[in-house]
Amino acid sequence: MTNEHETPGTKSRPICVYDGNCGICTKMARWASRRSPAEFTDHADLSHRGVDDSEYEKYLIFAGETVERGHRAVGAVFKTMPWPWKAAGYVINFRLLTPVAREAYRLVASNRRRIPLWIIPG
Repeated sequence: MTNEHETPGTKSRPICVYDGNCGICTKMARWASRRSPAEFTDHADLSHRGVDDSEYEKYLIFAGETVERGHRAVGAVFKTMPWPWKAAGYVINFRLLTPVAREAYRLVASNRRRIPLWIIPG
């Protein structure tokens, strides 16, 4: 939890907002929360950081020093974890791999209701 005078997703603890109606999203957030110091939640008001309410159903949102969405948010979450997960975050957000990471995120996001939960760690 953040203290009452701290804006969520800023300063000491980043926040990761996922779609709580998505089984894969919830399971992955649970897995990541055991490895990352970020706060994971299915809702937060990040309008003061430029996040529109409609984005929460479309993208994973990561708000730390900057606000990231989609595959860049996934990379940002991994970067908050210890090695080797941190390395995965750098690979995901490596500029030359952006088209591949963006497409992989899009495919998973658009098929997330069809992917069986048993294949997801957690």
